[in-house]
Amino acid sequence: MSKEYKEQKYEEYRNKIQQLFLQMPGFCKDYYISRRLKLTDKTQFDYISKMNTFLKWLQLSNPYFGKKDLTEITVEDMGLLKKRDIEEFISWLMDQKKYPNSRKYSTTNSKTTVNTYLSCISSYYKFFIREELLTLNPIDLIERERKKKKNLIYLNEQQRYDFVDSVATGNGLTNKQMDDYTKKTG
Repeated sequence: MSKEYKEQKYEEYRNKIQQLFLQMPGFCKDYYISRRLKLTDKTQFDYISKMNTFLKWLQLSNPYFGKKDLTEITVEDMGLLKKRDIEEFISWLMDQKKYPNSRKYSTTNSKTTVNTYLSCISSYYKFFIREELLTLNPIDLIERERKKKKNLIYLNEQQRYDFVDSVATGNGLTNKQMDDYTKKTG
């Protein structure tokens, strides 16, 4: 990917983020500013989009939030949410179509997608707690599947030697692999 293309994409994400900020609560921008050095513009956009989806869902499903404009929601309002609210959001996400306007795909969101939403929203709560604006993250109360850690496989000394030798000289390669090797190494 060229440097110009990459910078163009990041500029597009920054513009999309600025557009989303116009319709979102101020705490979203505070979060964005605090995470600016740690996350790419694309990741920031994904986090803000997911929080936007969550806040819009709150407006539609919760009478308290339904009375408020998105920009009027406060951190204190977020502190009112309970485990049950998060469980209802999970259920709603699981029932949503992944690509609602597409004929090709009508699958619902996977557990992985739901966990991605929860991780993003939980990140906001962790920020609120670090800033001493809230004391509880309701997403921490949700039991989620944990991915099993994979055992790392290491090469022993002889395997490392054979690998380096193959890279340096082409020893041990099949005829097809040797053809590719000579094309790339000259």
